[in-house]
Amino acid sequence: PFLSQAERSNNASQEIRRLQELLESSEERNKQLAEVTQQWDIEYREKEEQANMLKEKVDELSGDLVCCKEESEAKIAALTMEIELLTTDRDTYKKKYTRAKRYFAEHKIG
Repeated sequence: PFLSQAERSNNASQEIRRLQELLESSEERNKQLAEVTQQWDIEYREKEEQANMLKEKVDELSGDLVCCKEESEAKIAALTMEIELLTTDRDTYKKKYTRAKRYFAEHKIG
């Protein structure tokens, strides 16, 4: 139970060495952790920058789609109006042709 001064000194020296090694090991792990964390921060910023660029591209393409949709709708409306006019012209022409044909048939012309 009673240790000599030399044994206590030896035990204390061993404990100090063990604690110093533990401290050095801990400092090395902290250094490695700091390096990894710094690398992650760099990668995170790069990914965030890429994400923002992609978001801007998506927004730009969405705007293009809206613009194209509006242009397409305007073209469709113009073509629809043109078709209606042509249909009206055709129907008018058909009525005139039918009347003229009837007129010529009634009057034995042609």
